[in-house]
Amino acid sequence: MVKFNDQVLGLIPALAGSKGVPGMDVRPLGGVPLIGHSCRTAEASGVDRVLVSTDCHEIAYVGRRYGAEVPFVLPAKRTAGQITLVSVVRQSLDHLLELSGQLPSTTVLLQTSSPFRTAEDIDAALLLLAQRNADSVVSVCEVPVEFNARWQLDETHDGMVPSTGDPLASILSRRSQLPTNHIHNGAVHAFRTRVFLETGSLYGDLCVGHRMPTERSVRLASEDDWLAAERTIAMAKQSPTRPYPIHATDRRRAA
Repeated sequence: MVKFNDQVLGLIPALAGSKGVPGMDVRPLGGVPLIGHSCRTAEASGVDRVLVSTDCHEIAYVGRRYGAEVPFVLPAKRTAGQITLVSVVRQSLDHLLELSGQLPSTTVLLQTSSPFRTAEDIDAALLLLAQRNADSVVSVCEVPVEFNARWQLDETHDGMVPSTGDPLASILSRRSQLPTNHIHNGAVHAFRTRVFLETGSLYGDLCVGHRMPTERSVRLASEDDWLAAERTIAMAKQSPTRPYPIHATDRRRAA
């Protein structure tokens, strides 16, 4: 039987081999390696431990430089089809259990591709997890109205049909009538460790959303995303009243 403690683990998965932005985790963004942004934010939040899970010794070295624990390095030889977020979390928790004999009751996934999340976002997700007695909390942002689910169409052999499965006549013509849609932005994902181990699901039965503004929901998946993020940070460094995405320590250094 697995023994759980009362700790909250901040787990930062950072595997080598990114195709959208090669070497992204150790590449400087605004003068700080990308993984360093997640490590710093996690350290400033209410999590008890910050752990980087990686298959790369260079990423491990940088993670330690920015205050994270890297007690193990995952095997590097895997086929692409076997690498999923669920499998990385499972393998990381298995290693942690083997090393310490117990696991944290709560795990917070912090993907490095979301450098603009704040410590307040992490803490708000953990608060929601407790207040709603949820199995998980995911960070979300509002979907632009032009991509609203009620306006999406699928092409079939019978022509265009609403993605919702409703008849064409049900399509709303006014923006003001559209319901608000949200999308998981990948910045924060808190979950009950026990539920994940028992079900294999990072969501469980009750998943609650922590809303984040679009400007903090940036997700780096391409060189264009990276260049846009660099421009955002440069503008933030020139504006002392802008609360993000620059860390307080970086702001003092830039002054």
